[in-house]
Amino acid sequence: MWLMEKMMLYTIRRQGITVVIFLMVLSFVTQVGCSRKNDLTGNWKGKITLPKTGKSLSDLEFSLNQKGQEVLGTLTFTKPGDKLPLTGTVTEGKISLSSPMKNGLAVSIIGTWENKRTIKGTAVLDYDTPLLGKRQDQAILELIR
Repeated sequence: MWLMEKMMLYTIRRQGITVVIFLMVLSFVTQVGCSRKNDLTGNWKGKITLPKTGKSLSDLEFSLNQKGQEVLGTLTFTKPGDKLPLTGTVTEGKISLSSPMKNGLAVSIIGTWENKRTIKGTAVLDYDTPLLGKRQDQAILELIR
């Protein structure tokens, strides 16, 4: 009888510890999720589509870091591996990002943060290269987290 009581007490304690650990993990996950609720920080996959031709460039990666309304990040063209630094702002779901001219390309982005996982808007691509000369294209932009 004594052994049975000890085993039951041990089982109850073990289950209690399991429940406490579960609640702690759940609380942590909830807090992390809530802290990112209104934050662009993270990695995003991107696609730019030229409306005139319908051609898309879908091998884009955006790494963004938001502090308050300020957003800093990097746009990476994954195929050639080229990177452009980004700076900008976010206010009430409206996003504005731009890059300096690098290797003959500068990008300006205006978009709307539609939900936690999607940004849609336009990208203006400014070129200044011997091959393309100075020119500008406007494209449709979609980012997905």
